[in-house]
Amino acid sequence: MVIMDIGAAFSEALTHFDAGRPTQARALCRRIITAQPGFGGGHYLLGLIELQAGRARKALPPLRTAVDLSPNAPAPRLALARALTSAGQAEAAAEAYQWALALGSNADAESELADLLRLDGRLEEALLHYRAALALMPERPETLNGLGAALTESGRAEEGEPLLARALEFRPGWPSALNNHGVALLALRRTGEAALCFAQAADAKPDFAAAYRNLADALHLLGRLDDAEAAAHNALSLDSKDALAW
Repeated sequence: MVIMDIGAAFSEALTHFDAGRPTQARALCRRIITAQPGFGGGHYLLGLIELQAGRARKALPPLRTAVDLSPNAPAPRLALARALTSAGQAEAAAEAYQWALALGSNADAESELADLLRLDGRLEEALLHYRAALALMPERPETLNGLGAALTESGRAEEGEPLLARALEFRPGWPSALNNHGVALLALRRTGEAALCFAQAADAKPDFAAAYRNLADALHLLGRLDDAEAAAHNALSLDSKDALAW
């Protein structure tokens, strides 16, 4: 019987994964897990492969096993938090992010936890984590976008707007940041600039219903009623249950 060299096999699986060959990487991971179930790296990489493929629920079992096998390793916990987020298990994801952060500072974990808290309406908690993330990585566009949006939603658009503009400097044409920047500009009564941001967001992401709805608001305020009606119809064609668009 041939004895598998686990280290060599894992290195080869990583090479396949990094090179965009998930089928080969997945097959090797399964062989590694069969040969040595207690090797956490095989479970972790298998979870990453499933997560990258958009199969968050399939990623959960191997990632949970990886965490159980290596409880003090932050990377499996961060991957598990991301899988839980993608699977719609926000409360469990927040707990996983907290565990990851307890093991060491991490800008991604801070910012992604803040995103969850913001979506849950816990804006002050979100702001704390966004600021912690920004202190660790000042030029992270996702954090600048999230912090700027959270500040705007907290009634502090004058603080949020420069951060959103900065996020767009690092990632021009990013639909999420364009839309959030537009919301901040609208709150600051810079309506023409806001309309331009919303239009750019909708052009960059044609299925972005919120951008069309926000564009309709801005055009309405500018007195461009026909254009506003058309934008509202676009929003409703994408999301017929959008009460604000109606």
